[in-house]
Parts: sequence; C-alpha cells; structure tokens
Amino acid sequence: MTRTPTILGPAYDAPAHLPADLRINGEKRALALAELNRAEAAGDAEAARLMRWELGVIDLVPIGAEKVSPYRGATYEQYAEFYYLTAETVSYARERAHETKDILLKLQYLEFVLLRSEPKGRAWIDLQREILAADREYVDGCLAGLGNDRHGFAGIYIERALLRVGQLLSRPGLVPPGDLPGWAEWIVRLAEDSRGFPVDRADMVAQQRHRWVADFLRHLTVLPPDATPLPVRTRALTLLADAAAYYQATPLNDTFEHLVAEVEAELRKHWGETGTHERMIRKQFEATLRRAKFHESTGNGLVTATFYRQARAIVEQQRQYFTNDDVARLQRLEQEALDRGIQGGEFKGLSFSIEIPKELMDYVRGTPEATVETIVGEAVRSVPNRERTCSRRTSRPHYMP
Repeated sequence: MTRTPTILGPAYDAPAHLPADLRINGEKRALALAELNRAEAAGDAEAARLMRWELGVIDLVPIGAEKVSPYRGATYEQYAEFYYLTAETVSYARERAHETKDILLKLQYLEFVLLRSEPKGRAWIDLQREILAADREYVDGCLAGLGNDRHGFAGIYIERALLRVGQLLSRPGLVPPGDLPGWAEWIVRLAEDSRGFPVDRADMVAQQRHRWVADFLRHLTVLPPDATPLPVRTRALTLLADAAAYYQATPLNDTFEHLVAEVEAELRKHWGETGTHERMIRKQFEATLRRAKFHESTGNGLVTATFYRQARAIVEQQRQYFTNDDVARLQRLEQEALDRGIQGGEFKGLSFSIEIPKELMDYVRGTPEATVETIVGEAVRSVPNRERTCSRRTSRPHYMP
C-alpha cells in the first residue's frame, strides 16, 4: 500500500459522483496540489515526490486525437522532468489502481501503466482488458447516475469513453470472439437508453431524444460484422430510422439528419449491403433541400440561397448520382433566392470614399470616373451566363474509390 491514502485522506479515493468527465480537474486535483505545497513547505521530500507523481498521472490525457501526445503535447521525457516521474512511478500507479475506489482515478493509473509498458506479452494484453472493463464500469456508472446529471452532459462523457472502448475492442485477440456479441448488445442498449437522458429544457426533449443514437451506434463498426446478431442489427437500424423520421419532420435539424444517414450507411456497408453510399448521398441531399425550402417559406432569400448552394455542392461532388439538369436547376433556385433577397432589401448598400493620390493611378480612360465605370462594366461582363454554361456542359465520368 502506498502512502497516498494517508497523505490525502479517505475522501480522495472515495467513489466518484457519476456522471462526470473523465478528465480530473476539480477538488481532487486541488487536494493533491495543496498537499504538494504543504509537503514542500515542511521539507517532506517523500510526500512531495508522491504528490508530484499523483499530479502527473491525473494530468495525463490518454484519450486524445490520433498522433497527439497524451503528455499534454510534450514528449514523455519533458513530461517526466516536469513531474519528477521515474521508472518507479509505473509501479506506484499500478498499486494505486488497486487502492482507489474512484473509477476516474483508476482509469488514469491504468492508462499511465499501459503507456509505459512494453507493447507485447500476456501482461500487456491483460492490462488492456482491465482498462476495457474499467471503461465499461465507468459508462454503466454514468447511466446509473443520470439523476445527478443536472447539466445534461452524460452523453458527452459516455461518447468520450466509447472512443476508448472502440480502440480496445478493435484490437485483434483482446476480446474473445464469444464475448463480442455481448459488446454489440451493450452498445445498442446504450443507444436505446440515451433517448431518456435528462434534458434541462422542456422544449428540447423531443430534439434531444435522438441526439446520441447515431454517435453511439457508430461504434458497432469496430466489431467484426458477424459479431452483431441479426436481432441486434434490427434494433440498431430501427433506432436510426426513428431518428431520421424525426429529423425529416424538423428541417432545421439537417446536420443531425446528415449524421444519421452517414452512420446508417456505414453500418449497412459493414454488414455486407451494397449501394449504401448512393442512398446516403441522396438522403443528405434531400435533407439539405428541405432546409432550403424551409427558409424559402419564411421569405429569407439569403439563407435560402446558402442551402441551395450547399445542395448544389453535394451534387457537384457526387456527379455520378446526378445530372446536368440537377446542377442547372439548383443554380437557378440559388439565383432566384438571391434575387428575392435583393428585392426584399436583405442586402444593405454601403458607400465610402477613398483618397488615392493621382500619381498612383493608372487610368484606362481619360478621367478617374470613366476609369471606374470601365472597370465595373468589365467585371459585370465577366460574370458567366449560368444557363448557357450549364447547357454546354457535358457529363464527366465519376468513379468511386
């Protein structure tokens, strides 16, 4: 047993109040920092060393973007120098993982040990399995503590943990094949339970009901295709269909509708279906059109034009699924929306004067006024005729990677 429980007291290792962020930056960190300052003032070198180690493990960021250092952007050598970490710190963190009842602290200790372990052998595999089990315990704890989720952050916390779960589940041989269907069931059940996450505003309950469904279900793709039984697949796709139906009825949620279409396509492709990409693109295109038509119904020309432009971008990026007529139609709709915006006074004219020394001017006509008139006229003539351009455009072959 280490001295840390004696130094920091029983409250430090008490169970965490979940749901809570995986990153520890609150009372417990403040307690360790205060004890470090006290130990340094008292000349207690051993206690100071342990508190520096404790802070070094707490401040670790093990779940980060790919190729980003978990040592807060530094090298391990720089990080170790700052926190006075040594080879003995690994043994310390291993022992602390067994001492503490705080799942957040336990995960930090285990992740530090994994980072400093040689990536091979039975011990390395068992350590990852221990981390995977601890992550699941953390997520289940967040679900059990939903009554404490005053700010509605449980989905964020769980999604961060699922990122790590996905990394571990995808490693060959880490989870026995017979256990994988249980993980698929667990992920789908999380998505189902997410529809009941607390929402602090009554008017947001319907919108937030489907908020985390696609994000959670996406993690099914880290499992082998045959690890998700057919009944579990059906439940997952039903959840996505329910979310899509809601978003279709509420055009301002087009971003979420895009995500649902993307995750559905990923899952169906993962499970062996074909034609998933085209269906996804068409769903995303229709969602963007619905958003444009919604703003068109409100009379807002500029915003309407923005979403017709986005729809046209989808068409031009995925020409294999669309025609020249589709492009021309969207160009006309965008221009008509802009014209309505101009006619409705949505554009505000601005005018100002600029003093330019005559010696810096290069006139193309006899006077400054005539020069400006010529330049503006040339700019207007350089605007392409969309109708003529579209009629001349020929289709180009598009190949899927």
